[in-house]
Amino acid sequence: MTKLDLYERYQSMQQQKVCLELNGLISQEILVGFVEVIEAKLAQGAENRKTIKKVFSVFIELAQNVLHYSAESIVAANSKTKIGTGIVVLCDEDEYYLISSGNLLAKTKVPGIVEQCDKINRLSTDELRGYYKEQIKAPQAEGSFGAGIGLIDIVRKSGNRLNYEVTEVDSTNSFLALSVKVQKDMTDEKLENSPR
Repeated sequence: MTKLDLYERYQSMQQQKVCLELNGLISQEILVGFVEVIEAKLAQGAENRKTIKKVFSVFIELAQNVLHYSAESIVAANSKTKIGTGIVVLCDEDEYYLISSGNLLAKTKVPGIVEQCDKINRLSTDELRGYYKEQIKAPQAEGSFGAGIGLIDIVRKSGNRLNYEVTEVDSTNSFLALSVKVQKDMTDEKLENSPR
């Protein structure tokens, strides 16, 4: 039996300023349970409601990417709903929250995700708004859960670029890590003028 050093893991999370980690199987039901946890954690830092809402929205969007697109998934026997496998982490830095997710992704899907991230990151705030409206009206590709709207929404709500890293795992899959910052003191003016 493999011995888990939970104290070492706990210390590592403290050093990396991890305040919330969801690791393993991720279902819609699990995400619903995180609503109160995230709100309670952020309220401790006396964050304004707007910041709490943005962090929560980004966390949920990234978790739903894992749920819907992870190459590792199962289907629940009783409800027939898909459950994805991956990790979503919320880190509490001095000036911002860092929300990250990671999951296995079929190599064939990597170029499309990378292209989408690069395109979204190049757009101005006004262009993002227009692209969002355009994508809502566009027909969804088979197997898609929103025509990339989630990624657009993450950048719009955070006011920051979506960072990604792709690690080759084997001949079939890669590991996709996505992360984005949400400033702690985010006013509408800062959001509009923030460099991405």
